[in-house]
This record gives sequence, structure tokens and C-alpha cells, in this order.
Amino acid sequence: MKSKIINFFKKISIKTLLPIVGVLVVILTSMILLYRGSTSSNQSVLPTPAGIYFDGEYRIGDGEWKPIVKGEHISSTMGDVTLKGNFHVTSPGGEYIGIYSGSEYIGFYTNHINL
Repeated sequence: MKSKIINFFKKISIKTLLPIVGVLVVILTSMILLYRGSTSSNQSVLPTPAGIYFDGEYRIGDGEWKPIVKGEHISSTMGDVTLKGNFHVTSPGGEYIGIYSGSEYIGFYTNHINL
């Protein structure tokens, strides 16, 4: 059995053996790197954004100013809605930080109908 293996390798030339060994080394190296990458990922965690809420008053058309109440619907079918007030910032844990100073960007989404 040992002599058959030795004879097999004697028949293969160096020109044939080098590309085969090279491909096997690349495949083995790739497998090792993929395994290490999947077991020891060091990707960053998504940031936890600060909380922002608006507090103030609104009026419809030229009507009187009314306080904005959380969860209460403000109808925009009776005229233009004007808001006045401030954005307030809270930490991701809910701790009040203060009034928004304008130094950072705010992502504002109106979901096309409600606010």
C-alpha cells in the first residue's frame, strides 16, 4: 500500500502538484479565516438614540392657542395647523437632559398622516 502511494506521487510532476497544493492552501486558509471571523465578531453595536419629544401649543387657522396633549389627535382638515414650542431631549434611559439646542440633527417622521 505504501509503495502504491509513493508511486502515485512519483508519477505526478511538480508542475501539476504546485497548483493543487496552492488551491488547497487557499481553501484551508479561507475556511480558517471564515471560522475565526464568525466566532469572534467585533462589529459595532447599533447606537441607542436619545429620546426627543415636542412640548408646546398649537392653533388651527387663526383660532386660539391650545396646549398639545400627548395622544390627542389634532385635526388638520379645519385649516392650517401652527405649532409653537420646544423639542426636549431625554437620555436613552429616559432621564431628562434639557431643551434641544439645535446642535444635532433630529430625524422627524410624520408617517404621511399622523404626527
